Amino acid sequence: MSAIAGGTAYFIAFNAGPDVTAAPSISSDDAAVDAHQEAHVAWAPPHEADGLLGARCARDLDCSAGLRCARKGADLTVDAARGEDDYPAAGICTLPCTTNDDCLTLAEGAVCHAATPHASSPRYCLEPCRAGATTRWPALDPAKCHGRADLACSDATNACEPSCGDDANCASGDACEPTRGACRSGLAHGAVDVGGGAPCGSGGAWMMPSMGEAPTLYCTEACTIGALAACGWDGRSSPAPAGCLLARRTGLGAGDRGDCARLCDRDADCASPSRCLPLSGEEAATYGRAGWCWAKGNDAASDPHAVTIGRAT
Repeated sequence: MSAIAGGTAYFIAFNAGPDVTAAPSISSDDAAVDAHQEAHVAWAPPHEADGLLGARCARDLDCSAGLRCARKGADLTVDAARGEDDYPAAGICTLPCTTNDDCLTLAEGAVCHAATPHASSPRYCLEPCRAGATTRWPALDPAKCHGRADLACSDATNACEPSCGDDANCASGDACEPTRGACRSGLAHGAVDVGGGAPCGSGGAWMMPSMGEAPTLYCTEACTIGALAACGWDGRSSPAPAGCLLARRTGLGAGDRGDCARLCDRDADCASPSRCLPLSGEEAATYGRAGWCWAKGNDAASDPHAVTIGRAT
């Protein structure tokens, strides 16, 4: 796979979409919570559920002594003032915090993370990481974010942030919040039309404008590069509608924070004025598609908010 798609640098600028709407109350059905997150923990390889900071969990007992499980319905994830519960899809072993300094006893570089995007949000510690390709796509590195497909190494925070990638990875009745990567209890939004034009349904998805003379908005959502069951795809059926192929700078790879791209076989599969750019042979075989959609005539040289789109190696 080439380091840059098509041997060219592409650019992307992000803008927040419309607000999402959360349920007014939080469910306290612990039996349902445990059934959902225990299913995630049960099949996990040992390195994903070792009980240390950043490990999968369904309850506090799954974590090493002293650590707690940030999961659906836990006080670590519920913003009671806003009636929102933004939780990691398969739980995270962690501790509550107020600042990054509170997390240093767990790991050097650990980050204090707000569960929701509000000042009233509870906060908990995230495992530190270093973004950059360390494995051949799509293999996830067990040494980065526990090799978990539902976490993504953020180049902005150097931390393993929640990355649900798709509604199917959340508990029944909940949805994957498309800009932050957490599952939100009671969130109702239309399917994100990855690669389609604004307004992206009501999902509050990020948008990627082309940088031509007449910018055109395209819809996307956050994901983990290398995680195949994401972007509206189950990771098995063929052909895939979209894949986690966009990176926010060059050099990023599997396990890092990415964004969804619409897949295609011809230009007509893409929203105008984008066109179908070729995938590598490995990507085409994995997704059952010939290419990915991107805008024609991108030119972000004069846009200070643009960042480079890279591809995994």
